[in-house]
Amino acid sequence: MKTYYFDYAAATPLDSRVFSAMEPYLVDDFYNPSATYLRAQDAKKTLNTARHDIAALLGAQSQTISFTAGVTEANNIFLQGIALRYPNSHFIISAVEHESVRGVIEGLQERGQLSFDIAPVDSNGHIQLDALHALIRDNTVAISVIHVHNEFGTIQDLKAIASHIRTVRHQRIQSGNNTPLLLHTDAAQTANYLSVNVSALGVDAMSLSAAKLYGPKQVGVLYVARGTEISPLFFGGEHEHGLRPGTQNVAGAVAMAESLKIAQESRQSENERLEKLDTRLRQGLQHIPTATMHIAKARRVPSLTSVHFDGVDAERLVMELDEAGIELGRGSACNAASGEPSQSLSAIGLSKAEAQSTIRIAMGRQTTNEDVNYLLDTLKGLV
Repeated sequence: MKTYYFDYAAATPLDSRVFSAMEPYLVDDFYNPSATYLRAQDAKKTLNTARHDIAALLGAQSQTISFTAGVTEANNIFLQGIALRYPNSHFIISAVEHESVRGVIEGLQERGQLSFDIAPVDSNGHIQLDALHALIRDNTVAISVIHVHNEFGTIQDLKAIASHIRTVRHQRIQSGNNTPLLLHTDAAQTANYLSVNVSALGVDAMSLSAAKLYGPKQVGVLYVARGTEISPLFFGGEHEHGLRPGTQNVAGAVAMAESLKIAQESRQSENERLEKLDTRLRQGLQHIPTATMHIAKARRVPSLTSVHFDGVDAERLVMELDEAGIELGRGSACNAASGEPSQSLSAIGLSKAEAQSTIRIAMGRQTTNEDVNYLLDTLKGLV
């Protein structure tokens, strides 16, 4: 049976160009870049080149880039590191954060290491700046905001949030408060569709994943602006600026650089292609009487559509679609095991029943018009 994949927000297939770039460092040039002999030093040069290339794509400097084992680890390194550096401080996260941010903050609060508040969003998933401002305290040190939402594709206006944060920083300086106020973003879903230039976005920290960019799993990047004081979580070496000790993954670093380069170079054409598929998909869903799409009016990426079907059990629907050869999920794969409705869906105003009848349709590079038509025809027969 032919399969139709609509879960690109959860995982992407490895791009052949990325595999070709990384393969030599898995087989022949396998050396530890910390060793001193010549071929190991060649591996170190390759690692540094990958770091430089990623920094250039982010509009940053090489010393601000650390390689990680994915976005979840990057989020942990930054958020826990800031909490350790500034004990008993205050954090703010948005109501639609990924579990890899929300879970970290909740866990640290349970340990008594910080306090936090949740910034509300409107029905389109956008943070309300006035509400965010009201939550900022004198000891607030970090605000974490997901850039492109992994379930419904809403794009947060990081520039506006960053501008607001700069105003608060200036006020703090004038009042003699030296507590930093940092803006972190989980940008796992961003680079395929939008710029990741950290200066333009105004962020102090950014987490990225190769796994969402048609690269290998368990490879990621953490950008932290120069001058940011952060305590390490791990000990045992000075690798990755002291933030992640251990033998460095040269093949993964090369893959991260190549996948990010391809994503940034092709994002305009891919957006245009996906916008046509998105139009076809949404027109088709409008003709299903029980279907209600979420985030219809928001600025969003064209790859993601969140939709619920009245009176339909989404878990059963996903299984029925799987039997028809269609692979998709109810929402974030990281929350799938819990069986509970997404907190993000509740945050944008969905009832528990609506959230339990929601599926996520995530398109990607291999999605075709034929795929979309088959999905729509199958949904019409099931709901």
